[in-house]
Amino acid sequence: MTRLTNFLQSTGWFSDSQLTDILSRFNTLEIKRKEHILQEGEICKRVAYVEHGSFRTYSVDDNLHESVTHFSFEDWWVADLHSLENQTPTVYNIQAVEDSTIEVINRNDFFSLMEKYPKFKDGHIQLVRRSHAAMMNRIQEIRFKSVEERYLDLIQRQPQTLQRIPQQYIAAYLGIEPQSLSRLRKRIFDNK
Repeated sequence: MTRLTNFLQSTGWFSDSQLTDILSRFNTLEIKRKEHILQEGEICKRVAYVEHGSFRTYSVDDNLHESVTHFSFEDWWVADLHSLENQTPTVYNIQAVEDSTIEVINRNDFFSLMEKYPKFKDGHIQLVRRSHAAMMNRIQEIRFKSVEERYLDLIQRQPQTLQRIPQQYIAAYLGIEPQSLSRLRKRIFDNK
């Protein structure tokens, strides 16, 4: 729980006893590469903090084409907030891209901590705001930017993506076939 502990301590919001109480609600899980922590149709019942590893959040259309919404790395919170809040089935899948370690808190404990510690609730509100802003940015990106611009934005925003995420997942994020991504990468790097 080193990263989670450091993250919570860095906020300066909690006393030592509060921090101990909060951390006691989390369980460490080792997740194997390609293992799902949430699948389409399930109701999200927990929130995870990524200690080590990476995840992709994606959906599958009727033609079985995958569309990756985003990638999550160390120090990211992972859940379907809409499903968590409303207790409705998710339309997303969350899958480990690498062997990963997460700190997991169940929904009841998560909401209990928000009631008990107003600063924990403030942190959740900040998370929801950032998540909303990221999703709005993603929508704008898809609507108004070229594939090349989206690719360059991704590697600037999350440079670790190139080393840690397989090309077929990056292609699914960009909405193109892996072969098209290979051609795009070649064109970009040949021009440098």
